[in-house]
Amino acid sequence: MANGHSLLHNQIIKQLFSKEIRETVDCCHILYRQGYVYGGQGNVSHRIEDDKFLITPSGYSLRDITPDNLCLVNFDGNNISGNALTPSSEYLMHLGIYKQRGDVNAIIHTHPLEVVLYFNHEDKHLSLPNGEYIKKDTKKISYIPPGSDELAKEVANQSTKTDSIILCKHGLVTMGENIRKAADLTGIIVYYSKYEVMNELWNKL
Repeated sequence: MANGHSLLHNQIIKQLFSKEIRETVDCCHILYRQGYVYGGQGNVSHRIEDDKFLITPSGYSLRDITPDNLCLVNFDGNNISGNALTPSSEYLMHLGIYKQRGDVNAIIHTHPLEVVLYFNHEDKHLSLPNGEYIKKDTKKISYIPPGSDELAKEVANQSTKTDSIILCKHGLVTMGENIRKAADLTGIIVYYSKYEVMNELWNKL
């Protein structure tokens, strides 16, 4: 009976939130193909109700995400999707942002090599052009161990001031009113980080 209940619960979720699920899966595959994550790195979430969000599971490559292995987490931090998977180890970071930012409906955490390289030194800064996707200055957080409560709290605090956060020696967090805007913001920051890395190399020639 328990397995039947879980299966029924999972099917209802997939029917009610098919658009959000498909957008999340597609975004995961694109991030992987772009090289913004490697192996099991990174996590993506999508708010589906005021106090619930889809998030990628722990131990899965974004390349392998399907509608069946997404987790649904409530604001108590419980996986209510009806499957036995464990939400990403960074789920508290996503939860903290959603609680702070009612206007945010999607969060993307990646490990782009260009961003990690450029911000391996914490004194670096990134200048971004103002535009449709860059409405607030990017914030930067000194290295804090991934998956820690301390990192989740600091990212949530910084999210009140920006839509993009550099995690020094770690990666990047972007957020937006929809998953497309969060993904586009990721791409923009990766582009300008790559420019800065290449510019530094060029100046050393």
